Amino acid sequence: MSKTKSKKLGFEELKKGSTIHYIEGTYVFKDENEWKKHYQEHHDKNVPTVDFSIEMVIAEYHPVPHQGYKIKINEIIEKPSKLELMVDVNEPKPGKKYIMVLATGYDIVKTEKIDKKVVSKYNSK
Repeated sequence: MSKTKSKKLGFEELKKGSTIHYIEGTYVFKDENEWKKHYQEHHDKNVPTVDFSIEMVIAEYHPVPHQGYKIKINEIIEKPSKLELMVDVNEPKPGKKYIMVLATGYDIVKTEKIDKKVVSKYNSK
């Protein structure tokens, strides 16, 4: 990749939703053992299959005041020195009632394995 160009990476969504587990931030998994340990601790025992010889997993966790919020990874952009993860934080519809409980919205994707820092950029909608 040239120093000035960027390109969009393809990705596949593995799991999306919200959880009562408190976890925050962007997690990158390039190793099967770490991925399985994380997934089983925060989700369930049925770990999605990933070919870590050519793929990696990016998991975005964003705490929200209730489960009306949704998190969505829209794009992964490869830049010369980093990967930018473009994340939408969709706010709930006005007037709809939600139980107030601290939750963590998440979106987990797999993409091609690249050895660069991953930086999340948020867009509230």
